Amino acid sequence: MDSIDNLEKITIPGNTPYVEPVNLGMIKQARAVVSLTPETDMDKCGQCGLCAEVCPANAIDPDDVSQINKWECMICFACIKFCPNQAKQMTDPNFNGAIGQLQAACQIRKEPELFL
Repeated sequence: MDSIDNLEKITIPGNTPYVEPVNLGMIKQARAVVSLTPETDMDKCGQCGLCAEVCPANAIDPDDVSQINKWECMICFACIKFCPNQAKQMTDPNFNGAIGQLQAACQIRKEPELFL
C-alpha cells in the first residue's frame, strides 16, 4: 500500500459485520439441556491425560479427565481424535448423524490467513 488513501481498497474476506451470533442465546440454552461435549468411557480410559493436553480450550480437567467443562468446550473433537484408547466419544445421536458431514468438511487443510 502506497498511502493511507488506498486503505479503502483493502477487502477482508469473511462475514461482516463481525458481531455476536443472533442464536447465541439458543446455543447457551441447548448446552444447559443437551450434552454437546464428548463423554469418557472410564472402562477404556487409561488416564494418560493426552486429551487434556490437546484440548485447545483447556476444558478437560487434567486431574480427572472424565470431567469436561461444557461451557468451555469448543466441540473441536481433538480429545476424541487423539485418544489412544478411544475412550472419548460422542454419544448424542444428533452428533453421530453429523459425523459424515464433519469428515467431508475437514478433509482439506485450510491455511491460516493473517490480516494487518
